[in-house]
Amino acid sequence: MLTKTLEQTYFVIDFDSTFTKVEGLDELAAISLASQKNRDEVVGKIKELTDRGMAGELSFEQALQQRIELLSASREHVDLLVEFLRGKVSDSFLRNKEFISEYRDQIYIVSSGFREFIEPIVTEMGVREDHVFANTFRFDEAGTIVGYDDTNVLSKMGVR
Repeated sequence: MLTKTLEQTYFVIDFDSTFTKVEGLDELAAISLASQKNRDEVVGKIKELTDRGMAGELSFEQALQQRIELLSASREHVDLLVEFLRGKVSDSFLRNKEFISEYRDQIYIVSSGFREFIEPIVTEMGVREDHVFANTFRFDEAGTIVGYDDTNVLSKMGVR
């Protein structure tokens, strides 16, 4: 009977500080700014913007745009972040990997984080790629992050 009930149930899961133990964009900042003298200051500003956006002191769009501008990140940094995040999956998800695989058709990841670092982590755990809904970065020809898809509803606050 439990299986029949679960077949009709959908699981919608956030990524940052839920599926993983950390905030992906904050960690990307730490990685991308590792060699800069003012790294701690800039990472602190990014974390502050994250907190202010979550607290409603800044609009989500303002906080996201300002954090992206401070990042100075590239595809290479995103790849390093993915490697880092593999070790930061929350214990409860690691313990339930079999459940995730078994119910993969009913599990969705919905996040205001970024697909480029979310998808590799959750698909390795059994989540379907087409069940990941997140923002996407915009890159220039050199592979530097220059923005994000601001038409994505997940990049906005309060969209109905």
